[in-house]
Amino acid sequence: MIEKAKKAGVGIHALADLHESIISKELKDNVFDRYLNNEFNSKTMGYIRKATNEKVFKDIPIDSAQMCLDEIIQSKPENYENVKTIVHKNRLIGGYHKSSHTSIHNSTLKHFDAIKENLTIQNYVQFLSQKQKDELKNFTHGIIRCLNSTIVTLSFPPEVKQVNKQK
Repeated sequence: MIEKAKKAGVGIHALADLHESIISKELKDNVFDRYLNNEFNSKTMGYIRKATNEKVFKDIPIDSAQMCLDEIIQSKPENYENVKTIVHKNRLIGGYHKSSHTSIHNSTLKHFDAIKENLTIQNYVQFLSQKQKDELKNFTHGIIRCLNSTIVTLSFPPEVKQVNKQK
């Protein structure tokens, strides 16, 4: 491995992280080949080692572990929090786990808070084009549909229907 890494011009110190990862040989070989192809850097390799050694990763179904590693590599994570979210998401795809559910819920709320903060910037909201407003509305409606909520569109003022009581 060291010889191949030197030949490919990638850092060999990251190989220790791969060696310490508790994953199958097949997964290690795939990660190694992608590292040799410069698909990700040594920092991401460290994140992979850390993630694969956590209990949450071990609870991911074997057939989903490769997808999880692919997502970590493709995301080019800047911090471990992003990696943890990916791992917890993949664990939930395999089945319900309370800690992963809590982690994903907290991550979702954090993203919604960031969106809400952006929407308080007047110079952003005031200059949205109609197309941009429609995109945001469609996205919002999609979120509501995911939560199995009914979207009720009211006209203003709301129409009031009179019901005649039968005597």
